[in-house]
Amino acid sequence: MLVHPEVAFRDCQHCLEFFYEEDGPNIGKVKCGRDKQPLKRPMGCPAPCRREGGSCPKGTPEKPVELSVRQAKAYEHFRRCRITGQWPDDELVMQRAVALSELEEGNSRRQQSDAIAGAVQLAMVTALTGN
Repeated sequence: MLVHPEVAFRDCQHCLEFFYEEDGPNIGKVKCGRDKQPLKRPMGCPAPCRREGGSCPKGTPEKPVELSVRQAKAYEHFRRCRITGQWPDDELVMQRAVALSELEEGNSRRQQSDAIAGAVQLAMVTALTGN
């Protein structure tokens, strides 16, 4: 959920049937055609979880990689406490909050590094091709 928010709430069955943006500014959104309707996957064009050698961070519909109900509740509690600034006086909550904050910070740094690498790559291609 933290590392791949673009697929965290994506319905696997819907993804098997329709295309999704896999990169760019609309990452995670359903691809639409000129008529503004979601683009259906044609036969022979599998979803990322079904591609040979490919994968989806969520796993597959049969073997999903997702938070348990307990983990999802704990993460939601952490988010609520952080947003409101109201934390219970509980050492375990504080320990978990530190761990979750470190995960989020690490993910943020990784996303920034990926964005910088993409920009550098684009600049290099542009410089080499003169476009």
